[in-house]
Amino acid sequence: MRYSFDGDIASVVGVNAALLFECICFWLNINAKNNRNLVDKKHWVYMSVENFTKKLPFLSKSQVRTALDKLLKIGILVRDNYNRLSYDKTSWYTVSDELWNKITSPKGSGRSPIRRN
Repeated sequence: MRYSFDGDIASVVGVNAALLFECICFWLNINAKNNRNLVDKKHWVYMSVENFTKKLPFLSKSQVRTALDKLLKIGILVRDNYNRLSYDKTSWYTVSDELWNKITSPKGSGRSPIRRN
């Protein structure tokens, strides 16, 4: 399997977080195309850290947690919980509105949305 990531994102949050971000974007695009997991006018991906490690088997659970924390801290990702069962703590993730508009924009490449301060 081939994996890719955006170099601009990796320069800000590291390669692991950039790979995880691409994985989340991949699933967000699938959900958008299939009109799934639409809440509050946004498409979401819900996945546990363990499931992320299955999608990216070369990352450990702690590496996935660290990558998620970095993406959340800089605001590239948004996390919430829309589970129907109160005991289900699986997190839901989406890309920030501003970034999602840049990524999905038909004009230009739409990539390189993150800039180093």
